[in-house]
Amino acid sequence: MNIIITVIMSLNLSLSSGIETRFFRDSSVRMIEETEINVWQENFAAGLSYYLYYPENELAFQRRLGAVKGYVEVKSKELLFRAGSSYLSFGRGLIFQASRDDILKMDRFVNGLYMEVVKGLLDLRAFGGVSRYYLDHRLQPDSTTLLLGVDGEIKVSGNLLIGGSALKAGTSTDYFGFRSTGEFGDLSAYFEYGVRTGYSRILQQDKRGAADYIAVSYSREKFGLLFEFRDYWLFGKDYGLPPTLNRNGIYLNEAMDERGYSFSFNFNPVEEITGNFSVSRINSPGYFGEKSELREAAFEMQYQTENRFAEMDIGYLNITGGQVAIGVDNRKEIDPRFEYAFSTDRFEFETYLRNRIREDDGLKYTDRDIAFTLGFLDGYSVTLTSQKRLGDLSEDWMNVEFKGQILENLNLILTAGSMRGDFVCSGGICRYEPEFKGVMLKASVTF
Repeated sequence: MNIIITVIMSLNLSLSSGIETRFFRDSSVRMIEETEINVWQENFAAGLSYYLYYPENELAFQRRLGAVKGYVEVKSKELLFRAGSSYLSFGRGLIFQASRDDILKMDRFVNGLYMEVVKGLLDLRAFGGVSRYYLDHRLQPDSTTLLLGVDGEIKVSGNLLIGGSALKAGTSTDYFGFRSTGEFGDLSAYFEYGVRTGYSRILQQDKRGAADYIAVSYSREKFGLLFEFRDYWLFGKDYGLPPTLNRNGIYLNEAMDERGYSFSFNFNPVEEITGNFSVSRINSPGYFGEKSELREAAFEMQYQTENRFAEMDIGYLNITGGQVAIGVDNRKEIDPRFEYAFSTDRFEFETYLRNRIREDDGLKYTDRDIAFTLGFLDGYSVTLTSQKRLGDLSEDWMNVEFKGQILENLNLILTAGSMRGDFVCSGGICRYEPEFKGVMLKASVTF
């Protein structure tokens, strides 16, 4: 008994809990709460995630209450074994990636067994389990498939690494991947190739698909260059998240048939100033779905000192045949933004301006956003935001937000008013964040 008490007392403990409650003007209520508890020692760890989701609609099957994730893990210098929920990625995510994106409200993980062996120049991982995929707090259709995967890397020399992956999804689809990484002074290169065989859920037939991704970068003290190329042919994103190669994080047709490139130039002429210029072009030849194309360019500069910050950002986006991606066939967009902030011993002030000009299938409108933030005391702020839509579409939204760090471990965000709805995209996944009118309260506690 004394041994058990000694072991329990030696465990490290962390607890975090977050809750979001939305009170809509039509009297409906949405509540989301997630609590995570983790314990660990030198060679042992365990955790549990408890989840509550009460949507504002009347669809009872979408409501959830209970433990969503949990794990037990033991490890040594060379071996790690985990039973339960795991996040992991093979290479750059061509054939498999299970991760979480809080901005997108996406959570993809695997419930099952995971093992990793690191010995000498070899790093080998294997898992088996059921994929669980939540988007905007709703369980997605691919969340019952049994997955078996293995991934490994070996260091051939001091500057060359090669690896490979294999994934079996259910009984009818297989994925295989190969990758290599090389570093030669200031130059580095990465290549990954993936193959899908067997049944395609999108095509609803047996069809072979392939994907490749290449990245070459050159980095010096004051600047850096990055060139990326990808080609996806009847491949898709069933269990992976292949790189999108555009800042907006958009696939034209769910990575089924897309080819494109991107180029990025980073510079840092002086300590206080950084900048980036990027261009990308993606097109789909029409083997799957209609022909489509995406062109994008962006320029960004930042100035930062101990008590001042300024950022200027302008983006250009042109999509043709984008019905699958963003819900409209054609979109042209120019999106300039400016942010400035400064602080004194007692106050912080921040202003944000945006004037996004869009044309969607001939419909022209401008989204004009202005926000002012005043920070005071230590950890408190008030933000007033005005959003206007002008042109062929016309509407106004306005809200006020209060942030406060109550006690050392409790953070509160209270928002009242209205917010514009829009598409949110990240890593190739897009969802529509609907317009909101009402009061929203967010609270988070960490120990």
